[in-house]
Amino acid sequence: MINFIKRIVHGSCASAFKWLLVFAIQGAFISTCFGQIYTLEIRRYTKVVGPRIVLGKLCKVVPDSREFSEELDRIFVGRSAPPSESKDITLSFLKLKLRAAGLLKKIRRINGPKIIRVTTAHKDITRLKLKEAVAAYIGREFSSKNIEWKLDFQRVPEKCAVPVSKFELEFKPQGKIKSGYNVVSLLFKTDGVIASRAKVAFKLKTYQNVAVALKRIPIRTILNRDAVGFELRETTHMASAPIREDELTDSLQTRVFISKGKVLHSKMVEKKPLISKGDKVRLKVKAGSVILTSNAIAQESGFQRNWIRVWNIKTRRVVKGQIMAKGEVWLEL
Repeated sequence: MINFIKRIVHGSCASAFKWLLVFAIQGAFISTCFGQIYTLEIRRYTKVVGPRIVLGKLCKVVPDSREFSEELDRIFVGRSAPPSESKDITLSFLKLKLRAAGLLKKIRRINGPKIIRVTTAHKDITRLKLKEAVAAYIGREFSSKNIEWKLDFQRVPEKCAVPVSKFELEFKPQGKIKSGYNVVSLLFKTDGVIASRAKVAFKLKTYQNVAVALKRIPIRTILNRDAVGFELRETTHMASAPIREDELTDSLQTRVFISKGKVLHSKMVEKKPLISKGDKVRLKVKAGSVILTSNAIAQESGFQRNWIRVWNIKTRRVVKGQIMAKGEVWLEL
């Protein structure tokens, strides 16, 4: 009986040794034909910087191989989620990526969950920093204009998650920046791709040195320094553009009656015509090489090169001529 057990034990050991020898030879043959064989340990939770997700960041290579890890780092899995948010990637999708890259034959086993959660690392920008960024943007927009301004913030996020890596900040206003209510989107981009965004709403108050009537100004009055002064006034809710100091010239006249202390804007004034209705003008009639001159009265107002009707005093007829200079109308037959 004892001898029988010894034969079984000795036979089992010999069999086990034989199988171990077979596995060793098989492993050596595979390694010789296909190179080193690896095992991938997939992590259930991974945090990435973004904006790209590569396979090498999602797993651990066993045994450790720098060369094979670099090959995995070249496999692009997809774009990362916005900062502080997560994205789920399936194990089967990773196998498809490995097969497409031709690396699946180098892998003996892939250990890991069926779904991998990848979270994008982030840092928070505070409300104060967002306000400072918007104020700097408005400052650049109005740097070439002689306008003073003030921001009254209406809606600003408490904080905004942005990438921890280097990013570009782009401003996208809803329409043109103007006096009054505005909304601006702050776009945080990494490699030209929007990683996160924040909306800021504010009221833009503007102040300018504008023309103010120093006294009552009748209609059709030429504006000058005796009648008009300049003061710093708020122009946020002004219906039309105010008259600035550099715009005041002798060619402007009032279109309406203006009371004392009133701010002058573009709808209150007009450019003084070169010839006004009722003015006495010289009418020059050209017929070939002959030019006849007579006096006439303008029936319309107009500027240089405008065509107006004039009443010829000599012939007592109304003709149409072109304004060529102040008090001078030409008619070519």
